[in-house]
Amino acid sequence: MITPQTILVGQGKVFISSSFIAACESLGICVQPAPPGNGPAKEHVERTFSSINTLFVQHVAACTGSHTGERGKDAEGEAVRTSARLDDLLQEWIIWGRQAREHDGLRHPVTPRCALSPKDGGGAGRRVRVRPGATGP
Repeated sequence: MITPQTILVGQGKVFISSSFIAACESLGICVQPAPPGNGPAKEHVERTFSSINTLFVQHVAACTGSHTGERGKDAEGEAVRTSARLDDLLQEWIIWGRQAREHDGLRHPVTPRCALSPKDGGGAGRRVRVRPGATGP
């Protein structure tokens, strides 16, 4: 099981509850609350949710978008997936969609002009051999 060292949380009641904090402590996870009203402190979290909404959720049958006025003609009839199946779809999308997309902030020192995906970037350091003492390309 992969367990994070630290979780950055917002000020929502579920994230600062004693149950949540106790669960994290039992797993050895440090809980770091974001400062109230400071969106930039958790910008990467907000960006991830935005990506999930715009690149994944909008393609799920019966998606209501940001409000119920954006429903399709038969949203209730289309909503036939279980939460377990939605989780499977999300995990597949993370692996084959999100992790396969190039991100401008991911670069390899040997090829800094080429953006990498997280999948590419994770293995890039293992595929390239650099001579000891080398200072660059």
